[in-house]
Amino acid sequence: MDSTVYVNGVRAGGRRYGYSCFSVDISGYLRRGGNEICVRVRYQSPNSRWYSGAGIIRNVTLRRTDKRHICENGVYIASKQYGENWIVIIETQTECADGRVRHSVFDRSGKKLAVVRAVQRDGLSRVAFCAAKPVKWEPEQPVTYKMVTALRTSSASGA
Repeated sequence: MDSTVYVNGVRAGGRRYGYSCFSVDISGYLRRGGNEICVRVRYQSPNSRWYSGAGIIRNVTLRRTDKRHICENGVYIASKQYGENWIVIIETQTECADGRVRHSVFDRSGKKLAVVRAVQRDGLSRVAFCAAKPVKWEPEQPVTYKMVTALRTSSASGA
């Protein structure tokens, strides 16, 4: 709980609540040469958690992204059934004013089932497509699908 990220001694961001992932964009705090990145966790007692210990209990990962990228947890998928078919709605949030987003859908054998393209406007795209008679996941038949999302911007050859 109450984590703070410092870069070169300057507070870059943090998260006041524990047991959840968070990210901090530190690009504005970096300098050429060496950099020091620290994560500070402050334990406060009493608290309402069943576990009153403290510390970092999840992985800490340094991710490097292009300035134009798909936001962390920036792809949202929803579906609604219409008869035997389903309408699949995909929203994508990016750090990019405009660009093209491509969603490729595969079955579990790796066969490409669909490619859906959307135009990104002001960092958000929304697209819907019909999935004809998909096999639904059930405990007796745990069928899964995979979707790969790519962002292409005018200044990048791919994403």
